[in-house]
Amino acid sequence: MPCFFIFTTHTGKPQSCRCVQPLRPVPFAASLASIVVVCTLVQGMLAMGDIDELLASGLGLAAPWAIQGLGCRQGRDGRLQVVIRLRPLGQRFKGSDGRYRRAHDIVERVWRHLPPFGDGCLLHACVPRLREGSGVRAMDVPWARRGSGLTLAFERHCLKLLEGGTTVREAADRVGAHPKQLWGILRHWVSKLHAAKRIGDLDRMGVVRIPTGMGGRYLTSMVDLRRRWVLQTVGGTPARSMDRTLALLKGRGADIDAIAYVCTGLSLEDIEACERCLPQAKVVVARHHVMELVRQALREAQHPVHGDEGIHGLTDLFRGLWEMADAGAASGCLAYCCDRAKESGLAPLVALADTILACWGAIVGALGTGIDDSALGSVHREVVSTVRSGRGYRDLQNLCLMVHLRLGGLDLDEVAPR
Repeated sequence: MPCFFIFTTHTGKPQSCRCVQPLRPVPFAASLASIVVVCTLVQGMLAMGDIDELLASGLGLAAPWAIQGLGCRQGRDGRLQVVIRLRPLGQRFKGSDGRYRRAHDIVERVWRHLPPFGDGCLLHACVPRLREGSGVRAMDVPWARRGSGLTLAFERHCLKLLEGGTTVREAADRVGAHPKQLWGILRHWVSKLHAAKRIGDLDRMGVVRIPTGMGGRYLTSMVDLRRRWVLQTVGGTPARSMDRTLALLKGRGADIDAIAYVCTGLSLEDIEACERCLPQAKVVVARHHVMELVRQALREAQHPVHGDEGIHGLTDLFRGLWEMADAGAASGCLAYCCDRAKESGLAPLVALADTILACWGAIVGALGTGIDDSALGSVHREVVSTVRSGRGYRDLQNLCLMVHLRLGGLDLDEVAPR
């Protein structure tokens, strides 16, 4: 038998919410306990004050929308769900063009909403359809975007889960949605928020090349070294995507000619691309990339260098370069490190010395400047962690969107009822 839960709204009239689906057989004790808990919570909310105002503030309701009733029902999986019913007030409603019209007809729509209590929450509303031009169009609602079966509060909750490092599959299982729904939310809101985010002043920028594990494909990320967030991420190496990326930054209000320093990786191709596209900027190599290459070469060597000092002695020499205030002394120390690496006769260390000598000008230019390029290292680690946690991405654009969400400094509070 279907069941009814009756509550009183601000009109003083009892409103009911009928269970749409017949009750599935569940243990009597569990079902009764859930009903008692939810009814107790509802009574507590009613005792606190006007429940309509609490729900309306969370949904961003404004005229002509009003809450018709609040109830509970048992879902198909046997869990108790909260049902909120809304209805429009008046006879004329505002269309997409700003004109007011009479309703052509009324359709009932359902959205998933964040549950205030219980295991789920459904939002039912009778939405007027208006005749506009040669067709009939449903009226826009303030609590959800058109074409989505989820409220804005629900979508913001999903985005915050993904921003915190949860994978799409794990977030979908947690909120009880399909992964394709979360990918749709990610594409819509991250693209919209990222395009609307203005860059403003930019004098120090980092360019980092990141492997994606997708058949030798790379990402190129532009990083604001002062504010420590990703400006833009596109597919491809810096040599191939630099012009396109700078055009995107100009479209978001960045003054490219004001960039004085550019930190990039230990790649001659990337250095030449930065010098070609940003001739007014001083191109230097980031400390993170040099030290990463040094550690990799020493791991491959697996042999002490110059006896008593060993591998750690060479590592300390490279690390101390960046702490020297005198650029001349730091340059001399770097030359000494390269000589020691070549004298070792070990192939990985000889290759390290050759790479440093090939990028000598950009590395020496970074010594003694005091530029904080640690943001490049953190961005590189976060993106690599994102690729590994998601077990790879079939679509490179999805990976770019995830990088923008987690490292782009987006304000998710803008995903709110209009």
